[in-house]
Amino acid sequence: MSTPTFKLSVDDIDLTLVEFDGVEEMNRLFKYTFTTEIPTTGEKLADIIDGDAVFTIEQYDTSLHTGDIEIAGYISKASKTSDEWILEFQPKLKKTTTNSRSEIYFKEDASLNALSVIQLEFDHDITLSDRTPIFDITSTLPSRKLFCQFHESNLNFVARLCDHWGFHFYFDHYSSQLVFADNNQYDQKFTTQLKTTNTTSDSSQLKILNWQENINPVESYTTVTGHDHENAGTAITASYPTDSLSQSGLTEARQTLSDVNSQSE
Repeated sequence: MSTPTFKLSVDDIDLTLVEFDGVEEMNRLFKYTFTTEIPTTGEKLADIIDGDAVFTIEQYDTSLHTGDIEIAGYISKASKTSDEWILEFQPKLKKTTTNSRSEIYFKEDASLNALSVIQLEFDHDITLSDRTPIFDITSTLPSRKLFCQFHESNLNFVARLCDHWGFHFYFDHYSSQLVFADNNQYDQKFTTQLKTTNTTSDSSQLKILNWQENINPVESYTTVTGHDHENAGTAITASYPTDSLSQSGLTEARQTLSDVNSQSE
């Protein structure tokens, strides 16, 4: 099988990826952290913070998917080292975190359902860019008050609602959708095989080519940690044999013995 290819562009600036890491889970916003080379064309971090970004997974195995997968978002945080940029990538979704009010949903009949509540939040407060929200929720909520708390983001309220009543929402990157569901329709988009059956050739870059072993030397030491009642902000620590003993003012002590052995040499 061919090696997958990943690309990242921010405001049409193509960046060279070094590595990336991220987590996606039900009922939560995804977040990726990208490490890239610093461009040689003179761009600064200030040029890309809050910039529109696209993370692309190019087609590499048709048993997994056909066509490139493009994940749209924005750069929410940026920092750099001497030769690399570290960029935080999240979906473009206005969560409305500056609420100056509380919202209460309450009806005595079956017309109060999760679909109407979540749709109302998206219609008035939550702004989603680059994706279409899909609502496939059928359940009726019990007759009770639902509070979007003072200064709570509307998205956090929706996430709490989903967590509590067992609904799902997830990002469908294949179709650029944000899907809400509470029945067996939530996974109908996954109609293809999600694990490759192709074997990895001996010449593939995915093969393990080398490894490294480390053997730690023997360490044997004693540490005494004390507390000076007359000066509570000062910790007293002495280690043997690396430090000399100094117990001046030591009124309480705890002794820890530690011995770590590796193989004989």
